[in-house]
Amino acid sequence: VNIKWSMYGLVVMLNLNIVMASYGEDKDEGYTSAVSGLRDGVSRSFRVSLVITYVLGILNFCGYLVIVLFLGLTEVPIIIHQTDEFIQESLEDPRIKEYRNSSAFTWWGVTLVF
Repeated sequence: VNIKWSMYGLVVMLNLNIVMASYGEDKDEGYTSAVSGLRDGVSRSFRVSLVITYVLGILNFCGYLVIVLFLGLTEVPIIIHQTDEFIQESLEDPRIKEYRNSSAFTWWGVTLVF
């Protein structure tokens, strides 16, 4: 839970930094994107903001990578194990005659997926 709140805070700070550097009533300076700011260069007063943007972006990327790896290493094996147990129980149950139900794949289901 703490890492999710930390990531949320980092995203808010990143968005605020970009908004303060690139939006405004008569804002002709600043940078429209971090890539263009790095490629084209920015004025001296916006260099710190550009560095903060990149640091927060890298931290966000690493944080979300940690979350995805953690879920992939913990939740996915649990789900696979539960599915294998359910399949084994279903195969041993003589009351179950049909193991696949294709009625879920109707036009409504296809429309829902897409």
